[in-house]
Amino acid sequence: MVYGLKPLNRSMTIIKNLFLKIFFLISIFCQNIIGQDLFQLNIEHSSVLQNIITSDIGIADLNNDGTNDIILYGYNKIGNQEGLFLNIYSISTSGSIDTLQMGLLDNYFTYIPENHSSRYIGGDGKLALGDYDLDGKIDLLAHGAEFMFLTKNLGDNLSSNNYLPIEFIENIGESSLQWGDVDLDGDLDIFWMGLKNNRSTITNKLLLNQQHTYHQAL
Repeated sequence: MVYGLKPLNRSMTIIKNLFLKIFFLISIFCQNIIGQDLFQLNIEHSSVLQNIITSDIGIADLNNDGTNDIILYGYNKIGNQEGLFLNIYSISTSGSIDTLQMGLLDNYFTYIPENHSSRYIGGDGKLALGDYDLDGKIDLLAHGAEFMFLTKNLGDNLSSNNYLPIEFIENIGESSLQWGDVDLDGDLDIFWMGLKNNRSTITNKLLLNQQHTYHQAL
């Protein structure tokens, strides 16, 4: 005599499959009901943010008030807001959004509509956030295809000065640039890679942070 579980007959198999389908449909329905209240569009807060084709967005407490701020980095070629932008918006403890520092790069560029894309701070451009001078405040590093910008956090706003030595700046495309402590001395170094000479040559460069001033690694 053979002992064990009896095989399911046809009716039991149909009931099992029906139960699984019902369970699956109920699960999807519950997820949709629960997910409806996860996010809500806040039109009032969204209207404060300038219309920018962003190449990157950063979140950090730049004015040191204990709440994160929003950094928008990019360009606009539409309507009456044409230009290149590095804008910072403060967020209060109640959640309201206000302009903190607008047009941080206005002194560096004259906007030319036909050169809007990635020539300076759009397209290829990215942001990197970190405390490069070890003063406890978040600084900002930005780059585009033909521009690199290192700014220092002054406490309640960012300096408009470029602290990256001009002799190291390269015109690069399809690029990536990041901070990191490469030589393990406790401060942030800079490394970037990309294409230069009309994108015909690969370049990579490591700048070592030495007493908060950057020098190229040998």
